[in-house]
Amino acid sequence: SPPGWSYLGHTCVLTPANKLVVFGGCWWGDEFKVTDELREYSIDLDDWQTPTACGSKPCARYRHSMVALPSSDERICVMYGGYVSTWRDGCVRSDGCWSYNLHDMLTLDTQTYLWTKLELNGPEPLPRGAHSCCVLGSFRLLFFGGGILYFDGIDHKEEDCDQLFSVDTRTWTVQCFEAKPSQTGDAPAARGSHSSAVVAFAGTLGILMLGGRDYNRDGTIERDIHRGRSDSWLLACDVGLLDAAPIMGEDRDAAAPAGS
Repeated sequence: SPPGWSYLGHTCVLTPANKLVVFGGCWWGDEFKVTDELREYSIDLDDWQTPTACGSKPCARYRHSMVALPSSDERICVMYGGYVSTWRDGCVRSDGCWSYNLHDMLTLDTQTYLWTKLELNGPEPLPRGAHSCCVLGSFRLLFFGGGILYFDGIDHKEEDCDQLFSVDTRTWTVQCFEAKPSQTGDAPAARGSHSSAVVAFAGTLGILMLGGRDYNRDGTIERDIHRGRSDSWLLACDVGLLDAAPIMGEDRDAAAPAGS
């Protein structure tokens, strides 16, 4: 790891230059810290650098997402959302609550290290972090779930969401979906801190989603509140229609907390 690095909740993306680009993260120690550091690791040279970025630099965050775009030969990375350290650093939700999450989207050119903030078209997704993001084909990003932390002026509240949406990177247009339930009538429950990957399925592409957090707001201890999920789902993607089908049965509570 780079000198002085002790963060979690960061992102790491492989670039065409055989380098790893690492951004953001948080650290729990004597104090809680969130960073906006950008680091680069050369696999060929076994060397860490701190590149000088320019443009619309993002604020410090953790549990955001970042992926490389195939349409740019994976030179351009897209970053979305994440958590911030206080609600004052977040954004105002459509219901007027202050969010500890972000819903901004930026690109990073990994050759020039130019950050560009994007203006999205279409409906505004909920601010979130700990969501999943997958690249479908050359131009579409698919997002699911995530954790939501906000302040309503009186209390701080936390929950997970089951919102599913895509972004067309040619027009930066958002499209929200309701996943079609499987034959059993089931669909994935709200969750964050899960993992997703693109897989081949029935002659098209699908998203394999594993585990995640089963947030229990009635829990009294950390282990009860942040329970893990042991279910897995396959979302078949066909011309914008997303079908959800469980491949490992129904939800089963896991004893261990979900990973970040």
